[in-house]
Amino acid sequence: MTNLPALPDMTRDHPKRFVAALNMLAAANHTTIDDANHEAYFEALGSLPIGAVETTCGTMARRNSAFMPTAGEVFTHADALAAQDWQATMDAQPALPAPDEWEAERARGSENRLTFLKALVPFLGIDRVKKIAPHFKLIPERYHCANCRDMGWASTLDAEGVERWGECLCNRHNPALVRDRAHRRARRHASHSKA
Repeated sequence: MTNLPALPDMTRDHPKRFVAALNMLAAANHTTIDDANHEAYFEALGSLPIGAVETTCGTMARRNSAFMPTAGEVFTHADALAAQDWQATMDAQPALPAPDEWEAERARGSENRLTFLKALVPFLGIDRVKKIAPHFKLIPERYHCANCRDMGWASTLDAEGVERWGECLCNRHNPALVRDRAHRRARRHASHSKA
């Protein structure tokens, strides 16, 4: 079984590192930040990885601007950076095998394989079928996300026990979905350039 990567440390769990990064950004912009602003930035950026927030603050401190960036601007840049980092982490992970249905799929595949090989006997003869039989192997399906099976959508149960479908957490960084979106964009671009 493949071990999933550990989630990065979140900003809300490292207030001292956050304050140091934000103070460095404020000092670079010749600004002071009071407690209310610290709390507002901390609340806005708390759900992001602290490493992405620190890197973003360092990058924004080096930009040529006389104004302190808003919490929304810092969030947008740090969120994009965190998504890139997470995508790189997930790309390095091997694809996961399909969930529990794999055993049932394997059994169905074995039955189908035997049925197919038996159907070949009248045409090829038993000796030839025995020779080619080892080459007919079932290859299990593999997914980058076992939850949504690389569809980008997953079902969950709401508070009343009703099944609801929503975007899977992997939708934006799943390599299979990213590849499909890039392929669709390329096809769309090619069709527009022909017109």
